[in-house]
Amino acid sequence: ITFNIDTLRITDLTESQTEEDENLTSSSLKKRADTLLLPAELNSVPAPKKTIFLSKNIYPIEWIFSYTFSDFAFENYVVDGFSYVGNRLPGIPIHQAFFSFKYDVTSSFGIELKSKHIGSFFANDSNIEKIDKFSNFGLRLWKDLKNYSLYFGANNLLNKKYFDNIRINAFGNRFYEPAQKEIFIWE
Repeated sequence: ITFNIDTLRITDLTESQTEEDENLTSSSLKKRADTLLLPAELNSVPAPKKTIFLSKNIYPIEWIFSYTFSDFAFENYVVDGFSYVGNRLPGIPIHQAFFSFKYDVTSSFGIELKSKHIGSFFANDSNIEKIDKFSNFGLRLWKDLKNYSLYFGANNLLNKKYFDNIRINAFGNRFYEPAQKEIFIWE
């Protein structure tokens, strides 16, 4: 049984402090934060971020839950005389959650149900264009055969409309790229 609660606070884009040793979750969060910041935004954002990651694995059942709270706002960011101080950093929701439940029915057959929740966020520095929150659910089945594995999955089981890719500060206000409807996957 593994329970891991990790708290991460990024104080500088080149340094991070954690209450526990950095693990995959906190490392990937730091990399994500690094890649989302533009050069003009360096040193203009305080970056408190808290993540809780819990998992439990007792064969044949495994579950994973993670929740991230991100509180990003500009502190010192002025472009062409316009101040963005106090605005939320675009592209990063305050709340994000992920849940996965996996069950190995037999040693060669299993099922997994997963969900994610992405809170609302802004698509531009001025915080005028707000992207609505959404939740998404997926299902995956697998069968291990002698020389290969067969997978079948479906994403967006509830057929919700949401935007899969948001272009931050997009030219001409073309922020949106719609996500696919329900997706069936064979591998």
